[in-house]
Amino acid sequence: MAQSAFTLKYDGPALDEGVMPVSELAPALIALGNVFTEASRTLYPEHPPVALNIRANPEEGSFLVHLLLEGKDAWDYILTLTGSKTAGSLANLQAFVVEGGIGVFALIKWLKGRKIVSTDQENVKPGHVRIVTDDNQSIEVPTEVLQLFASRTLRKNAAGVVAPLTRNGIRDLAFKTPDNDGETIDESDVPSFVAAEEDEDVLWDEPQTMVVEIVSLSFTEGNKWRFSLGQTTISAAIEDQDFLTRIDSGEAFAKGDMLRCRMRVVQTRRQNKLHTEYHLLEVLDHLHPPDQLAIDDEGDGAE
Repeated sequence: MAQSAFTLKYDGPALDEGVMPVSELAPALIALGNVFTEASRTLYPEHPPVALNIRANPEEGSFLVHLLLEGKDAWDYILTLTGSKTAGSLANLQAFVVEGGIGVFALIKWLKGRKIVSTDQENVKPGHVRIVTDDNQSIEVPTEVLQLFASRTLRKNAAGVVAPLTRNGIRDLAFKTPDNDGETIDESDVPSFVAAEEDEDVLWDEPQTMVVEIVSLSFTEGNKWRFSLGQTTISAAIEDQDFLTRIDSGEAFAKGDMLRCRMRVVQTRRQNKLHTEYHLLEVLDHLHPPDQLAIDDEGDGAE
């Protein structure tokens, strides 16, 4: 039987007596067990799911839980994607979940609810991926960690693990392995886990070329413009910096103007409802309405 041990420690003045209500601890540990079950199914679907066992030991001013991941013999050896040595896949799984700075708990904490807009596996360490957020921040993590983050089930259970921190007097939780410190989560990080849990499913995210008619525009930075697609009206963020520069330089607009553009259409499912967002990536052409034929010109040659 393959095994890998670590501890989970909740700390704060509410735990001065080393006592924690079962109503708070049990759901958090069940959620952590579900995190590892989902992680094992995601990264190692050929192995049977791991089991998480517990041996609790109260310490003054905290509540320390000794945990043991267990898996059948198939979990003993696997070639890691992050190095050349062979290592226990169970230990790898544990690291991808709780290791400080690189595990999925660390990634959720670092994101702080920000959206991932792109990923890149070029010019990074082997087996890693660079994640870029909607505010242009980036971080490199093992590709397995990004796989785990993509699981809504795992994110939901991760939120359950940190839920005790919402109780007054429980300030933080910390994972620790025999080899190194795991991730530490404090009460200020809880909103990051709630945001990650509620993240939407992306159903469609593709740029496409289209022509839109300007309905209303805004020169206030960050405000969306309204466009007509003929039968419907949409709002879109303007992300073409060259076009914005042209506007600042005095580009003129008139009623009936249209834009031929590259528009990114993102459709998501949030709380089982469909949401569609539009992002104007590039203006290919600014189409002005044709000049109206003058009345005198219409009369030319009529006699």
